[in-house]
Amino acid sequence: MLELDHVLSFVEPGGDWAERLERAGWTLDAGTTHPGQGTRNRRCRWGAGYLELVWVHDLAEASAHRLRLDRRARWHQSGASPFGFVFRGRFPEPIASECWTYAPDPAFRFSVHRHCEERPEQPLLVCMQLDDDACHARGAMIAGHAGPARTLTRAVLATAHPTPPGWAGLPLLLRTVTAAAPHLTLVFGEGAGTTEVTDQLRIEA
Repeated sequence: MLELDHVLSFVEPGGDWAERLERAGWTLDAGTTHPGQGTRNRRCRWGAGYLELVWVHDLAEASAHRLRLDRRARWHQSGASPFGFVFRGRFPEPIASECWTYAPDPAFRFSVHRHCEERPEQPLLVCMQLDDDACHARGAMIAGHAGPARTLTRAVLATAHPTPPGWAGLPLLLRTVTAAAPHLTLVFGEGAGTTEVTDQLRIEA
């Protein structure tokens, strides 16, 4: 079993992205920190998934961590992608063999694609390692905290670095287009209205 758990986008902590989302009818939680990673987040949920807005709150910690999320946070300067896609379940081959295991605590084990380190210009690709029952339980838990029910129809990633061919089979409905700067559009339903969350992130819902 493999399902999309959430999409992440790095943001500026002092930006007005929270106000823009709330004006568009999205509900943001208070968020949490990620010990060891040097990051903090806020989340807005849709159905059994969510959008995670992330920023670095401890630069020294982020710079020392293997994930090196500081590079994604300063994507303008580093050339890294500010986006990530996190699944739940198990990656299929050959993707699974291209990953390393990250276990921040005993309750969570993640498969992290090696391009996280080797090709940071690609989005972060991660899978929360869960069996089928745990996948269903997590999806139900996320849905239980969601606001109005929304269905993610597709994600359009604008990038100068097209994603690897092996990603085409992932359950994301991801489409890539060529662009000089990274940009992500999340489309819900028929995408009747547009919210420019940040300069690099748009929601159509």
